Amino acid sequence: MIIDAHNHPDWHGRNPARFLKNMSGYKIDKTWLLSWEAPKDECDPGRPEAIEQLEAAIEIHGVRVYGELKLRMMSDNPDALRMFRFCGKKGLPVVVHIDYEFDTGVKYPRPNWRYGGGIDSKDFLLEFRNRLLYGRDCFDNVHQEFLNSPDLSEDVLAGIYSGNALKLVRCRQQVKDTPAESLPLPARQENRNSLNEAANTGRPLG
Repeated sequence: MIIDAHNHPDWHGRNPARFLKNMSGYKIDKTWLLSWEAPKDECDPGRPEAIEQLEAAIEIHGVRVYGELKLRMMSDNPDALRMFRFCGKKGLPVVVHIDYEFDTGVKYPRPNWRYGGGIDSKDFLLEFRNRLLYGRDCFDNVHQEFLNSPDLSEDVLAGIYSGNALKLVRCRQQVKDTPAESLPLPARQENRNSLNEAANTGRPLG
């Protein structure tokens, strides 16, 4: 299984049909869809109704990830901590966009921002094999080409491609097949909700 843990809907003209075709072309089974075009303060944890709005989105739309958070604010801001604690209780991973102001002299993709650094070490992938998630943030295949090049073992690739993401956001079939006592509380509730939905509508789980 391959899970793209970072992408955006309706980006670069990718409507649902083009999005799914792109996923199929690169053998991607699931994608975490993160907010893209939105009002500047829509995801602002400092808004008075921020937590209530997210809670409503969870209940109405089945939101399972909080982000992508791009605000310029301290990570220990009291409003941010309040939101992060709420996400922790609900079992929602928090996706934060991090970049650093640094004049690179390059006009693309942004003139004065440096995006982290290059990763060219197999040792790095092995050391953080249980923390890394595969996420494209685009529609090409450069990340798969990179991951498949250092001759990593199948279990390391499985963790990066999907295993680590599934620890954070379980798919419905995974929740269904896991004993209730082994699930975290949010997943237990999801399992109950999914079973109720199947019983009420006759729709299969998965």
